[in-house]
Amino acid sequence: MPYSVSIIIVNYNSWQVLSNLLQSLISQTIDPAVIKSLQVVIVDNQSSQAKPDFTRLDARLKKHKLNVEWIYNDRNVGFAGGCNLGAAQANGDLLLFCNPDIEIPEHGLNDLIKTYDSEAVDLLAPMQVNNQGQTQNICGRFPSLSRYIPLLGGLFKQAKNTSHDEALVKCDWISGAVILMRNQDFKQLGGWDEDFFMFMEDVDLCRRAVLNGLTVGMTNRTTWLHHHGVSSKHRLSDRVRSKSAGLAAKHIYIKKHFTAWRKPLAQGLVMLKYMPELILGWLLSWPFPLPVFVSRRLIFHCYIKDLKNGFKKSK
Repeated sequence: MPYSVSIIIVNYNSWQVLSNLLQSLISQTIDPAVIKSLQVVIVDNQSSQAKPDFTRLDARLKKHKLNVEWIYNDRNVGFAGGCNLGAAQANGDLLLFCNPDIEIPEHGLNDLIKTYDSEAVDLLAPMQVNNQGQTQNICGRFPSLSRYIPLLGGLFKQAKNTSHDEALVKCDWISGAVILMRNQDFKQLGGWDEDFFMFMEDVDLCRRAVLNGLTVGMTNRTTWLHHHGVSSKHRLSDRVRSKSAGLAAKHIYIKKHFTAWRKPLAQGLVMLKYMPELILGWLLSWPFPLPVFVSRRLIFHCYIKDLKNGFKKSK
């Protein structure tokens, strides 16, 4: 200590909550004994909504010596791809990957980094609550075959230790909504796997980290606010892309990390779990073209296409 910190934010149509996040950065009380410099890199993944006028906000950021570097993509490369683009511009000792729908409490950065420095952990997340103040489950066990059993899989999702009474809860993986780690470790891991467009890329990153001898944890010494699912709520096409990416991510993760007979069996269980709902929605969408059914028809079409091409990322 002190550390130079690069905050990497990937945005897609999340302008309002992004503004709130940047204002929460302005409100930070930075301890120079903890943070010696702060860099903010925002990657916009070709948002379909126009960027609002951030002139006043930019002026406030500069007044507080927070210079924001913007990267505007000409296409949506997904969360992992956006994070990698931002990380390539980062010069900090520590990287803080942060969703645009996060708000940081006044001493949040100091508390998170002090915990990171004092605890035996390599990838760290703060405790998170939603708009209603409810604690969010942001850590868990690596998916096993049992995780994909229809109807029962949720019983095997929680972390081995889900107590929030300890300063540091060790777990297998933490949510990509907020992850603090060393820049050097990130580079050694090869960054985020861009085969994942959305979802499961955080579990994959943590799994590769653990396989490389790194530790993963969550701390209750600071609690951050997380507004969920903002970017995928705007258009039907966004919701379909989000749900389709979530299904594809399960298959990609299984293909990458499961071995022997567990791999085809897990793939089959995922299909068994989700296919009946999608087929039913597809059938009902024709006589009842309601958005809930039409979206499932479109997700079904994407799922079949992904199955045919082996869930390879389209270029």
